[in-house]
Amino acid sequence: MAATFAARFILLVLLCINLPRTAEGGKVKAALFNMFGSGSSDKKPSHNSDKFDEDQAKLMEFLTEIGFAKYATEEWLERFDEDLAYDSIEDMAHLVADEDFAELKIDKEDAIKIQYEARKHIVAHFLSSVPVPAGAAPDTFTKLLEPLIAAGYDEPDDIADIELDEIEGLGIEKAHHQTIVTFAEEFETRELLELILVTYEPKEGTVNPFASSEVWKPLVEVMVKFGVRNLSDVSNLSPMEGLTREHLELLKNDPRVTVHATKQEL
Repeated sequence: MAATFAARFILLVLLCINLPRTAEGGKVKAALFNMFGSGSSDKKPSHNSDKFDEDQAKLMEFLTEIGFAKYATEEWLERFDEDLAYDSIEDMAHLVADEDFAELKIDKEDAIKIQYEARKHIVAHFLSSVPVPAGAAPDTFTKLLEPLIAAGYDEPDDIADIELDEIEGLGIEKAHHQTIVTFAEEFETRELLELILVTYEPKEGTVNPFASSEVWKPLVEVMVKFGVRNLSDVSNLSPMEGLTREHLELLKNDPRVTVHATKQEL
């Protein structure tokens, strides 16, 4: 038992101190939850099946939409989950890169197509999240999906490395270069903080005060702008405009945050 907990502790530290790639979001979520006994089985079942959670339901829909309904079955989702710890679209982004497809004997051509579509899905989500500058067209960033994918920028991490002299042919306007690059650099942090806030487990008989996007979005912005990049940074914050003492205390007492505060003190 002690060895198992120690292994989970080390995994969580590696995942959250050294922020993971966005494409590995599903595995990060599992590591955060499973260590504290709040796994995906605690989530509200999907309308698709009483066996699967929301992420798995989205994965089923995704596989069907991209032409791989044969993998969107209960049997396959159980195999993905049990054998690979895959339970989300994001996990599929490394199906070929990590050679996980071979373990389940998935046809390599199928795996290549699934990974491609998963990475495209992630980049599309990223681009739709980038704040559009005042006066710019609504599709300023979303229209960049195809050019970026075609040029091999299939992860937000890659987009964060785009230099000003590389934007020609990608459709990125010079005035918007810094906006998209900066957001790409911060994207993993934003995703992690959102996850921590929306999955916060309040005391029995109370509700999650961060559940509404009207609450968690401004909090994420405040913390990111202040320089938060991991959970250790959260543990060292002080109350500030936009982040009340009450909210901060709740966050600092979250077991997923306190474990990093303890590590840093050591």
